[in-house]
Amino acid sequence: MRAKDKLIAGRIQLMKENPFFAYILLNLNLIETKSIPSCAVDYKGNLYYNPEFIKSLTLKEVKGVLCHECLHLVFEHLMRGKGKVQTLWNLACDSVINAIILKNGLDLPKESIVPYRLSLIHI
Repeated sequence: MRAKDKLIAGRIQLMKENPFFAYILLNLNLIETKSIPSCAVDYKGNLYYNPEFIKSLTLKEVKGVLCHECLHLVFEHLMRGKGKVQTLWNLACDSVINAIILKNGLDLPKESIVPYRLSLIHI
């Protein structure tokens, strides 16, 4: 299945399962790019995706990733992150978002940042 088709299938399934996320997702433009490793959104309503990343995911993981990107918009992370240390800000935002996604029964890729999986200090 092509990456874009997988994203569309994920959006359709979310329409049935979780209309909140589907409403936002249906208003985002899907833009393929290899300049990023996974996915990203911007405040203009674009969702950028790396096709190889999307192809590597199960459909359940794609739905989780789509919801992850939606929550960056919902929580206004793009605007609120200005002037902050971007790496740290993104880690914090991803931790909160992914905890919410998992709490709601959605799947995420294994390498996703989740608070209880995150180890910043090695003892």
